[in-house]
Amino acid sequence: MLLSACRVQTIPNRYHFLAKLRDWFNPRGLATAAATDCLLLTQFANDVKDDRCRAEGSKRYAAAIRVLRHALDKPQAASDDDVVSATDALGVCEAVGAGGVSTGFSHDGRAWRQHARGLCALLRIRGSGYVNLCSGRARDIVFNAIYAASTEGGSRRKSTMFGEPRWQRALEANCSGKMWCFLHIICRGPGLLERVDALHSASQPVREAALVLHELLKVQARMQSWLLAWYKELPELPFGTVGITHYPSFVAMSGPRADQFPSVFTFPSVVEAFGLLTYWTVLLFIRKEIYKLSIQPYAISHTTQRQRDNFHLSVYECADALCQSAPFFLTPSADSRNWHTIGGERDLCGSLFWAARWYGEQKDWSKAEYCESVLGGQIFSYKEQKDLPISVATDDWWVMGKVFLLQRLLKQECVGPSSCACKEDPESSSLHS
Repeated sequence: MLLSACRVQTIPNRYHFLAKLRDWFNPRGLATAAATDCLLLTQFANDVKDDRCRAEGSKRYAAAIRVLRHALDKPQAASDDDVVSATDALGVCEAVGAGGVSTGFSHDGRAWRQHARGLCALLRIRGSGYVNLCSGRARDIVFNAIYAASTEGGSRRKSTMFGEPRWQRALEANCSGKMWCFLHIICRGPGLLERVDALHSASQPVREAALVLHELLKVQARMQSWLLAWYKELPELPFGTVGITHYPSFVAMSGPRADQFPSVFTFPSVVEAFGLLTYWTVLLFIRKEIYKLSIQPYAISHTTQRQRDNFHLSVYECADALCQSAPFFLTPSADSRNWHTIGGERDLCGSLFWAARWYGEQKDWSKAEYCESVLGGQIFSYKEQKDLPISVATDDWWVMGKVFLLQRLLKQECVGPSSCACKEDPESSSLHS
């Protein structure tokens, strides 16, 4: 049996969440109260698929927006916890809509970005010292802001404020492990992608390429240290390998394409599945950049052919892992289709988008078509090599772990090592140089 002991990490029933959500049920002001009503009703509407609840959710959303706008017009709005909390809650509501789950909201799929950017702007005004003071609900808000900024920054290949030295120091000082530690590690990634794109105009491109490559490899190493630290706390690995016939409904749905990956993954619960899906997606991003940078003329002298070949294989390793996770998410079962995991297909879509993009770049059409088949045509045809709008990937990746507040709580509480995996890193101080 796969990691039966790990089930102690999972949440046994919905009532267990009431204690975790006490801050949401006790709002600090009118804006938070309105946003919380909308958020909880939205989650319930998606659970029961009731049109009346969706219609009411739409009304509550409009009301919450009006209350928040009024609060934002007040002096010193950025220092008002009510404003910050409401902005975060409505961002989660918008993420549900952006993920394709019908809530009755009327928007173009971009409103979540406005809330996410607004949340980050409010925290920037407060300054990195806010992290030193935050706990409980405020810590969840910072967690959301880091996640939103890092995912959008990665897609846009632009640095974020959380990669700045002062924020890095604050995040490290307050890192207690779990997903917070993971986000602390990866939030410098977008800035490195921006530096990669600027290499052609650098005054010393060869030297700059070496520095960026070193930093990317360091991020990869820290991610692997984080995962290893988590593994060491578990009695067994948080995933196992089975034959594709373990998921007969998936085979029936996918037909011959199911044979593309004869060995696939199974997980003790959706908690580990979501956590590893996030990890492999981010690692795919990092490894792809390492490989692409290593074969550029101004960086090729820094690596050997064997290293470049290994970089190439390592990208495939991540992309294949995402594909091997698909049957678990798409096979109806008591574990993967219960009340708090609706939206798993959208989470998977965001990850497979990047896997399929890699396969398309490599002209590996059989695996690209597997992704397209699994997603039911939700991505573009890679044989046609169309330009893919970045908004598609950004929307779907944002939804990963964000469709429901409960998923976020699960990942914070249960995924990752119980202590910070960075503080023991002898190179940690270089984060701030």
